Amino acid sequence: YENGCCVDDLIVYKVRDERYFIVVNAANKDKDFAWMKAHEQDVEGATLTDISDSVAQIAVQGPKAHEILAKLLPEDEFPVKYYSACFDRTIGGMRCIVSKTGYTGSAGYELYLAAEDAAAMWELLLENGKEEGLICCGLGARDTLRLEAGMPLYGHEMDETVTPLESGLGFCVKFSKEEFIGKEALEASEPTRTRVGLKITGRGIVREHMPVFSGDTQVGMTTSGTHAPYLGYPIAMALVDKAYAAVGTRLAADVRGRKVEMEVVSLPFYS
Repeated sequence: YENGCCVDDLIVYKVRDERYFIVVNAANKDKDFAWMKAHEQDVEGATLTDISDSVAQIAVQGPKAHEILAKLLPEDEFPVKYYSACFDRTIGGMRCIVSKTGYTGSAGYELYLAAEDAAAMWELLLENGKEEGLICCGLGARDTLRLEAGMPLYGHEMDETVTPLESGLGFCVKFSKEEFIGKEALEASEPTRTRVGLKITGRGIVREHMPVFSGDTQVGMTTSGTHAPYLGYPIAMALVDKAYAAVGTRLAADVRGRKVEMEVVSLPFYS
């Protein structure tokens, strides 16, 4: 059982002392691999290989995820800690990695396996989860889940223009390290904006890329927004000037020329 770490939609699993398994956002695969190759150090015996085309991932998420997978995997072969993984597991005769790093705010696991086994694993999971009501979930629904859980997503709350200190990922930055890529740039500038959660108190749904106002002054921009089925009301996240980030601050979003009132709330939206 080895711990993983996640920064900017990238997870690094330590398989053993000299082997690491890196999982990136699918949309950024080529860009991320090119960046890693550009910073690759010449260390004897060290190689960096893109195996994306040969690997599939299937995520089983939700409160009954463990119950479903327990029909196929012995209890002592599950990862125990959040952001950890177990390697060299077998499910339905198919070798796989089982991780516990879901980005939905709910319980769940992810299976990494050979691409040619993906269809068979998919059918096996649906069949074994039939009694528990297992169904397919699209990316739109998954995006709603991670937003309700207050989780930042690349392309929304973070990208090349947003630092981890602004997006609420400062816990991933260890300034005590002697050196790391980007350390000097982060130390050289004090963040003036920060990520906040917003409860929509006016009428309307606030989406991403909508200007955020305090009175007549624009103080930020929304990064994600939708109606939250679990909470029962619309929510959003935004990057706003730090002076307007306190819980309880009243703000408004410009929704196609109409101001929709909002209130800054604590993140995550629910525990």
